[in-house]
Amino acid sequence: MLKQYIRIIPTVLFLFISTLAWSKPPASAAEFYDAGQYPEAINIYESLIHSGSTNASLFYNLGNAYYRTGARGKAMAALLTAKRLMPRDPDIKANLKYIHEQNVDKLHYQNTDAFWNILLFWQNSLNLKELWQCFLILWCLGFTLMIPVLWQPSWTILNRIGLGAILGASIFLLAFISSLQLEEKWGAVSAAKARIFSGPGGLNTIVFELHEGAPFIVKKKQQSWLQIELSDGKKGWIANSDASFFDVSLRS
Repeated sequence: MLKQYIRIIPTVLFLFISTLAWSKPPASAAEFYDAGQYPEAINIYESLIHSGSTNASLFYNLGNAYYRTGARGKAMAALLTAKRLMPRDPDIKANLKYIHEQNVDKLHYQNTDAFWNILLFWQNSLNLKELWQCFLILWCLGFTLMIPVLWQPSWTILNRIGLGAILGASIFLLAFISSLQLEEKWGAVSAAKARIFSGPGGLNTIVFELHEGAPFIVKKKQQSWLQIELSDGKKGWIANSDASFFDVSLRS
């Protein structure tokens, strides 16, 4: 009996090794995307997001995959999230502009007032991590330059530069705190046409309608409804089923 088992072992090992050799590892989202299998790529991207991944490249790729499947509203929402995470990326800006030009509702997806764009430059140019890094660099630089002045008071130029760096650090710190308070979470209409109600529920008054791809700021979530605000100041409630929104915080 033992000899029979020993004779079987090489056959079992051969079958096991053959199985390993012929089995392929799961394809990545990029491989599915390159092969034109966009739904499969979307499933992988979405699973990564649900597991806690929040980098801009992930949302950018997801937005492109959505667009390839004809889901323009979902693509808009994913790219708006990518823009919040990486506000200066030219590819994200270009794709957002391209989709925005196809929208029926010509609503802006950022503040267009020139004065506020200058005053709140960090919201369109820097994310929270970059603001904090600028604050730390200038703060440390300022005090480093001022330390030698304690032994050489005549080095006034270093003292002035150091004070300027500390002042700049204070500005970035205020910008960081303001961004925490003014953090805007954008989404977009994913349905062909969505009714916007005066309250959270279909029995409320319809105040206006939006079409697929229309961007909005999410102000509040209540069960299966989102309270939204548009760039033109209009407010209302939209059903979750008609909207695409990624609840990603820049604080993480």
